[in-house]
Amino acid sequence: DLLNRIDHESTIFSRCLQGSEFKEALSAFKEKRKPNFHKQTA
Repeated sequence: DLLNRIDHESTIFSRCLQGSEFKEALSAFKEKRKPNFHKQTA
């Protein structure tokens, strides 16, 4: 059961890393600025 939970968490975490919020947070970190999560995407 523990391995199933770890696998499930891994799946969810990988989805989070693909989201626009993560991309903005990473860009802001690299550019040493505050993240803007209110951006409109085209």
